[in-house]
Amino acid sequence: MSIDSDKPPQQACTIDQVKKFIYENADQELDRAQLANMMGYSVPHFHRIFTAEVGESMTAYIRRVRLEHAATKLITGAVDLTQIAIAAGYQSQTAFGKAFKQYFSYTPNEFRKLRFISDLQKNLHTDPGETQMRLIPNLTFKGNCREALAFYAELFNGELGVFLPWDSETIARIPEATEEHVMNGSITISGQTVLGSDQFGEMYLPAGNISLMIEIENVTDAQTKFASLAEGGQIFMPFGETFWAEGYGFCMDRFGILWQINCIGSKGQSGQA
Repeated sequence: MSIDSDKPPQQACTIDQVKKFIYENADQELDRAQLANMMGYSVPHFHRIFTAEVGESMTAYIRRVRLEHAATKLITGAVDLTQIAIAAGYQSQTAFGKAFKQYFSYTPNEFRKLRFISDLQKNLHTDPGETQMRLIPNLTFKGNCREALAFYAELFNGELGVFLPWDSETIARIPEATEEHVMNGSITISGQTVLGSDQFGEMYLPAGNISLMIEIENVTDAQTKFASLAEGGQIFMPFGETFWAEGYGFCMDRFGILWQINCIGSKGQSGQA
């Protein structure tokens, strides 16, 4: 069979196995021909197949995985920035720093200080001597955290934060976990940070009696956003007028997260002079 056949040999690796190999060996030099050979393809054909299946080129995927590995090292105490840069495939801290900031919006040193959620400390205004606290929702997903937070960011015009993958030790220990799953991610909506992660087995707990509530000023906008959240999910209370609001709805989205969308509107003015 030709090496450029549309179908790889029966014993060849799958794309997921190649991705796993890249993830587990990201700190090593990765030979493109070797990766292509794992699937029984020529290098050009492998590049086409990989890009079509993964949604990004092999070069971009390897760069992303290496940068995410570097981020994990930075927040877990690795101190030698030069070694981190070399392991990520960069010959200088300058080149590494530029690529890292382009991907994470922070320099490596700035990111090291973040330690996942330093943004949670922003805008804390308390009296002297008062304990600083901030209530932060932390959502768990069954393998689709990245997709869910990206959906919320687009729907609510939010800002996505850093996505950090599960480490290789966790992936080796939990069969369901892969390098694509998120150990810690975040999104900021109207100044409120929400965290998210992928969990597995007993660690994954459905939403239960916890829900997120969004107050929206415009009733038409509120109804549109409610419809988007409810699509593919379950509606518990259809969006409509109530005695306290021009519009309110309660639903579970397709990711298993409970939402309450509320628009007080003109009813918030009742009783005012």
